[in-house]
Amino acid sequence: RDIFAPDGTTEITAAFNASCQHEQWPLTNCVDGKFLPPACRAPPFVDGEPSPWCAEMLLATPRWSPAWYEAAMINLDLNFSAVYLGSDLSAEIERRAAAGDNFVFYWWEPDPLFERLKATPIALPPWSEECTASYTKEPTTSGVDCVQRTDRLVRGVHAATYDSHADLAWFHDHFHLSNSEIQTIMVETTSGGGELSVDDAVCAWLKNNTDVWTDSTRHVEEKSNRRRRNHKRDAFAAWGWIVVVAGAAAMGLYVVYRVTMATRHKINEMRRSDEKMSADRLARLQRCVDAVHCCEHPMVVVRLDVFEKFGKLPKFEDVRGSVLFLDTYADAVSFSSTRPVVFVSHQWLARDEPDPDGVHFAAICRAVRLVAAEWREAPKDMYLWVDFCCVPQANRNTQEMAIQSLPVFASACRYFVAVCPESTHESGAVVDVATYGRRGWCRLEMWCFLSQKGGLSRMHVYDGEGFRPVAGREDWYREAMCVFEGEFSVEADKAR
Repeated sequence: RDIFAPDGTTEITAAFNASCQHEQWPLTNCVDGKFLPPACRAPPFVDGEPSPWCAEMLLATPRWSPAWYEAAMINLDLNFSAVYLGSDLSAEIERRAAAGDNFVFYWWEPDPLFERLKATPIALPPWSEECTASYTKEPTTSGVDCVQRTDRLVRGVHAATYDSHADLAWFHDHFHLSNSEIQTIMVETTSGGGELSVDDAVCAWLKNNTDVWTDSTRHVEEKSNRRRRNHKRDAFAAWGWIVVVAGAAAMGLYVVYRVTMATRHKINEMRRSDEKMSADRLARLQRCVDAVHCCEHPMVVVRLDVFEKFGKLPKFEDVRGSVLFLDTYADAVSFSSTRPVVFVSHQWLARDEPDPDGVHFAAICRAVRLVAAEWREAPKDMYLWVDFCCVPQANRNTQEMAIQSLPVFASACRYFVAVCPESTHESGAVVDVATYGRRGWCRLEMWCFLSQKGGLSRMHVYDGEGFRPVAGREDWYREAMCVFEGEFSVEADKAR
């Protein structure tokens, strides 16, 4: 408090787009644009007056990482109040920096903001599984005392290109950019406050920093297919040579933005590739985009160990008391950011019951455990979304609402697995990996998950024998974009 602006320095007025004016958490109130931890309320504190014990920490909204840093303030005994400035936060940060003030704020990196001001990160205890396991949405009961888990920076190169171009494979394996280097590029772009396009900013950086990237290049005489397969697991869909995608801290608002923009990008790709696409199809796609951050029905997830105890693929109405309801998109994103949720996609083997012989149930249990092993998650922490037990079956009205929310459910999950062991449909037809890729509903589920940031790297397929990433199968993600060309048992489903 002796170093930074004391509590009460920032006057919350109409000039600020404050987003915390009333109750925000289950037990704790957020009043007049700020949150006061218990330590700030120690005597002689008086309600309505500044705390004599605390300095201010500037945040945008309590919906960013709900209750995470508020709980960390309490559990780490940090004498800060949280002041929420909404969309005015970045402007206030730059104003205070220009004035030479000392202040604490919450932001993400890489971001060009850090190239325009001198800021020193506060080293909180590192993220851990134990810390995350203690998270709740109530600051006063949550045990969080660490930073949030950092999203990876994803490098991508098309798998077939990687295998056939040894020079490029070498560059992919050896070239690295730090957050600081990324920020020096971002600050030159128009969106970062500069005057260059993204392409021009990258070209300028390459010309001025040859010593940084030339060490990552070399000529490989022998061009073979012996490249290590483990790199494919991290491959990101790219139809060019190489793409660098800058990830940021997982935040509800940012996730919504990235999912929406990525989805719009897929729509534009389809428009360019098929000029004859009808206006009604585009309208349906637009409705999907508009719905990607709006839950018409709560997202329902079930813990893996609970799911396994049923011994078969259970119906929604039979598991209602054993599942978790996430009422809003923000709830779903927040839950998935701290707990591993797997979106399970599969074909139905009968019209009225998806898995009459239990073939898919056993495969789903196995597949989710393989996902846990692949990403070093504890099986006891795994949650899953499966259509038959997470979408109402008896009430057609609520079922339709859940179906309309399917893009939300898929985009909010952390992992995706297509479960398609060779089986026999009640009609006698063989159902397997090939038929899965042709199904319209399966394509829609893949497309919804693929549209989120880094989605492809976390998509897997399990055919009953092998478990592998989707990233190496270009035919799959090309098919996923052609939802309306997929096969639907009921043609009217296309309009849904």
